[in-house]
Amino acid sequence: MMSIWMSCLVTFSSLRVYTVADTIPVLDTLERIAIFGTDASTDLPEYQSVVVHLLNGTEHSDVDVKQFRKRPPTLQYRVSFGNETFTINLRKNTNMISSGCIIRQVNGSGHSTVSPCMEHDVTCYYTGTTSAHNDSWVAASVCGGLKGLLSFGNTSLFIYPMKRTSDQTSTSASPNHLIYRYQGDKHVCKTEDDVTDILYPTSQAQGRHQVNEMKTRYIEAGIVVDPVMARFHNDNIFQYVFTGFNIASKLFADRSIGTLMKLLLSEIIVFNSSNVSNFVMEAR
Repeated sequence: MMSIWMSCLVTFSSLRVYTVADTIPVLDTLERIAIFGTDASTDLPEYQSVVVHLLNGTEHSDVDVKQFRKRPPTLQYRVSFGNETFTINLRKNTNMISSGCIIRQVNGSGHSTVSPCMEHDVTCYYTGTTSAHNDSWVAASVCGGLKGLLSFGNTSLFIYPMKRTSDQTSTSASPNHLIYRYQGDKHVCKTEDDVTDILYPTSQAQGRHQVNEMKTRYIEAGIVVDPVMARFHNDNIFQYVFTGFNIASKLFADRSIGTLMKLLLSEIIVFNSSNVSNFVMEAR
């Protein structure tokens, strides 16, 4: 099994989604910062409210400890926005976390505490497809609403739950999520050829595509959380990391890469202070 550290920079440019005034929700400052990471109107993407209904199972909050590992293997959601309604079919992603995955939290003096990833609810994360789009894929957290990415054709839609008002219920017809569209410009990551070269050395280059079709490759990855990100997401940092990694694991499973690959999270390192010199010296 191969172990790598992922380092990937993705830049985006926003595209206009819809302009119907009554489908654009009014978000307060805290909501805008939580969803988009900024309150500056010039930096906000175009977004639209949508109605999302869970068709099977039971809605759970993102902190409902009693529901750990009790979610069904498959879930269905109905999504309505504009004149379009479609179903999202999801299956629990049980291949995202390695059995020995650990979380290492490092303080300012470089000392660390270690705990298993399984202490957190890792059963929130699902992947699947939509019923109305060819070549679609979805990767989302289902705890506390849908949080994740829907992709079909050249369109990628991020979906995020809105705060529910006192008069809304889980079956309410009023909007309960928002979506915003992004188009990736550049991905400063390994290209398809680079990934294949990592998996198959030059001496094995001949016939590697035939091997690709026969053998699944497993990649263990680690994620480093810097102090700024840790402070920004606070208690939700691990849900944020798991949600992002769920999307990454779905991307790596795409057959267009040219080989069967499964991405496993093996370690999360969280730097809780900007003073990490002692930790770096220990690592040396």
